[in-house]
Amino acid sequence: MASGPRVRKRVVTTHRVVPTWMLWVALIALLIAAGIVAGYTILDPKEVSGFQNKTIWAWLNLVGVSSAIIIVGWIVTRKQRERDEAIALEKAQDEALQAYLDQMSNLVVDHKLGQKLGDARGKDSDGEHKFKFEVWTKEAKLSWGLAEEESEDHIPEVAQARTTAVLLSLDARHKRRPLKLIHELGLIKREDNVLDLTNAGLDHADLSELSLREAHLVGADLRVSDLSGADLSKSDLTEVDLRGADLRRANLSNTILTRANLLPYDERDPERLSPHRLQKTDLSDETLSPRKLTMRDSRITIQKGREHWWPVVTELTVSNLRHAVLQNAQLDNACLGGADLSHADLREAILTKATFLRANLKEADLRAAKLSEADLRRANLYKANLRGANLSEAAGITNGELEKVAASLEGATMPDGSKHP
Repeated sequence: MASGPRVRKRVVTTHRVVPTWMLWVALIALLIAAGIVAGYTILDPKEVSGFQNKTIWAWLNLVGVSSAIIIVGWIVTRKQRERDEAIALEKAQDEALQAYLDQMSNLVVDHKLGQKLGDARGKDSDGEHKFKFEVWTKEAKLSWGLAEEESEDHIPEVAQARTTAVLLSLDARHKRRPLKLIHELGLIKREDNVLDLTNAGLDHADLSELSLREAHLVGADLRVSDLSGADLSKSDLTEVDLRGADLRRANLSNTILTRANLLPYDERDPERLSPHRLQKTDLSDETLSPRKLTMRDSRITIQKGREHWWPVVTELTVSNLRHAVLQNAQLDNACLGGADLSHADLREAILTKATFLRANLKEADLRAAKLSEADLRRANLYKANLRGANLSEAAGITNGELEKVAASLEGATMPDGSKHP
């Protein structure tokens, strides 16, 4: 789905701007220099150092070769240890994933996970009454001690617990496989889901170019996840946490994103703009765009591409929806403050009461979009196509400001309620 050169999303680390190995090298060089100076100044007059018969270059040659051998040996040992740890971690991740796949296969094949629930939801009117009567009879027998509880009744709960546990234990790269599995098995199907992925540990996951059409992801934690080029069309992402997510060129057409949180994400203060704090937070007082930090800050962002690799020190990870397809998407009451929606396709999208404070909507396609009562304070609408859009009672922007920046306002309902010719 994605076109053009593949550029990986920003990866946030907690390393200092000056690496530790550089500090050690500088310290060793300083100690060597101090020893040589002391040998010629403090110790040499007392004839205890033996420096008088050697030149400084001879000592530098001797100390330099010895130090180089020690440093190279230390670096090789450290790299080997890191390599061994990475291999061990990869093996543990693969084993945990394989165990989960085996367990889910057993639940689906042997215990008919999802089948009974699907059969129950597929009943007609008479069949539904019969099914409810059977459930009531069974519960009555259990309460009176006339029957024993069947283990199969707990199968969905077991599957839920195992899925949550494995997603919390896997790293970003391995989360995509169990998620794809339960989607293909129909366990997170929209309006017919067996599993609930609310707070299931999908944050920072690499889900790029993954197809999750018609998925049930209500309340999912997808902070700083890579969803670039993913297909989430017709999915239900109500109240999902997408702070700092990469959704470039993702397909979100006909997707429900009601009350979704697409604000920036701060790795150092994760709860800063979290959903449970939004009601008590005044976004106008928040910094919703990245700012340059000083070298003393212990956070660095690595931006890696096909032909470049350089560190960029920033504070926030902004939600990226450049070129995303959001046609007919439902984003009412969503928080999109600071988000990058440049060139996004928002035709006929429902954006009622959505927050676009400091959002970038440059050259976005908003034809026939419903923006009534939306918060457009300091939003960038340069060359945005607002033909036929409904901006009645939109806050933070005037008719005159729209006429100066928008590419088209033909037939649009303006913030004051008037109709643009």
